[in-house]
Amino acid sequence: MLEVVGGKAGMHLAVLLPKGFRDEGIAEQAALQKLWLWPLSPSYLGESPSQGFILGFAGTQAQEMAPAVQKLGAVLKARRIFPGAV
Repeated sequence: MLEVVGGKAGMHLAVLLPKGFRDEGIAEQAALQKLWLWPLSPSYLGESPSQGFILGFAGTQAQEMAPAVQKLGAVLKARRIFPGAV
């Protein structure tokens, strides 16, 4: 499903999408739900950038995290990336 990178350090995570999915389109759809995702692909140079997101959580209150994760799950489910999400 999704690969999480950097989960043991820092205040950001990188989440990689499966092949065939575009991070910028998903970020646009998430913004409609007031969920702000930072697409990973613009950070890459070259022909084949990785698709995913940089997720920052330093400025997020603990009680806001679970609802944000649920919103992300719903967006991914709508895009058929994560069929069991909600």
